[in-house]
Amino acid sequence: MKEYKNVFLDLDDTVLDFKKGQHDALFLACGEFGLTITENDYKEYDRINKDSWKRFERREVEKAEMLVDRYRRFLNYKKADGDPAVLNSLYAKYLSMQGVLLPGAREGIAYLKSKYAVSIITNGNVNTQHGRLKAAGLD
Repeated sequence: MKEYKNVFLDLDDTVLDFKKGQHDALFLACGEFGLTITENDYKEYDRINKDSWKRFERREVEKAEMLVDRYRRFLNYKKADGDPAVLNSLYAKYLSMQGVLLPGAREGIAYLKSKYAVSIITNGNVNTQHGRLKAAGLD
């Protein structure tokens, strides 16, 4: 039997609670942007965001364009004015502060680190994800 030396963990929804982080970051970003949102608005944003990432995965859009376009679509849904790039920047700022660990994550990582080299992988923005790791006390 082959002995494993390395373990790779996805950051979002394996180590950190992305859904809660996304939720809280969107409400904070919209608040600073001057846009009041509801839980139903959040559900629509989540739908738009998931669709946007699927479009990126199918190579229909570049990542930088997709990140801003999801806010253009959300602002259109809200019939609100404003620069979607600004809302995207605010969201990234607040997401980088969201370090909510999933139950058992800290203990699981500690156990794995005692036996393996542990690496965290992500498709998210490096600065945002470093901020989230720091907020979770995992930096």
